[in-house]
Amino acid sequence: MRASSRLSAVGVAPLLAALVLGACGGGNSADAPTHSAPGEPGHVARRQAPPRPTDAEAAWSEAKVVRRLAGRVVTINGRQVRIDRATVTCGGDGRGTRRGHTLVWRRFVCTQPTFPGTAVSGPDAVFRVEPAGVRSFRITEARFTRY
Repeated sequence: MRASSRLSAVGVAPLLAALVLGACGGGNSADAPTHSAPGEPGHVARRQAPPRPTDAEAAWSEAKVVRRLAGRVVTINGRQVRIDRATVTCGGDGRGTRRGHTLVWRRFVCTQPTFPGTAVSGPDAVFRVEPAGVRSFRITEARFTRY
């Protein structure tokens, strides 16, 4: 007896039906993952990273401004003034907002004393700092004080 290479239409139909129904995933299998709502057993809460501030929303603490300014050079009237972390002072300009337990501002006024070689002290360098993102900032309105 010779084996037939052709399958009958009756034998193929159940096979195709099983393939199609199994591939659809429409059945409710015990192995299928279920999604539980918050508060139900098995619910896993995922922590989402807070969104990064945009340029318009950038706000820093006073400590961060001083850290970011340390070692930078500000040019005022052709004179270069190096920002010294130990002597620069910065204060938030306007009303601060809370970010957790920390107050942050969008604009700061900073003062850097200068010490010319021949004098005990010189004019203070006063300037504004505006955070422009997570790491970048702008220095504006730089000038020397007069006493």
